[in-house]
Amino acid sequence: MSVADRVSTLGILGASAALVLGMPAIAAPAAPPAPPAVVELKAALIGANEIPGPGDLDGTGSAAVSIDLAAGKLCYTLMVANVEGVTMAHIHKAPTGSMGNVVVPLSPPTSGSSQGCVQIRPELLAGILTTPSDYYVNVHSETNIAGAVRGQLGKGESATPTAQNAKP
Repeated sequence: MSVADRVSTLGILGASAALVLGMPAIAAPAAPPAPPAVVELKAALIGANEIPGPGDLDGTGSAAVSIDLAAGKLCYTLMVANVEGVTMAHIHKAPTGSMGNVVVPLSPPTSGSSQGCVQIRPELLAGILTTPSDYYVNVHSETNIAGAVRGQLGKGESATPTAQNAKP
């Protein structure tokens, strides 16, 4: 028996023994890729989304939110247009068409834009990541105290404003 025949026979015997012993004959598949370290969320802000509405009907805006669960940090950039006298900005917990409590205070975009980062409890960050559409960004103004523009958070959502809160 040649060397090549012996190597081939050993390979077959080794694979057969592995199968008999319940061991894989080939390498295990690679582990799934790790989730991204930072998750990006967006919201399109318009006055028609305010509950109770209407908010600022010609007001528009966008929110870009980055969540780093490992660091316990939420970073954001807010931009608004046609909203005068901005006073406050927050993330609230409530689905489309409902009002909810403030869960994350944000710096208001008093000059049209604002940005920042805040440390958040891990449970709240996990909740936002699990169901971002249960949270909305709201910007308030002197004229629209209850809210000028609003938009639900979403993964990969367009920043093009569309009315979200119309009830069927």
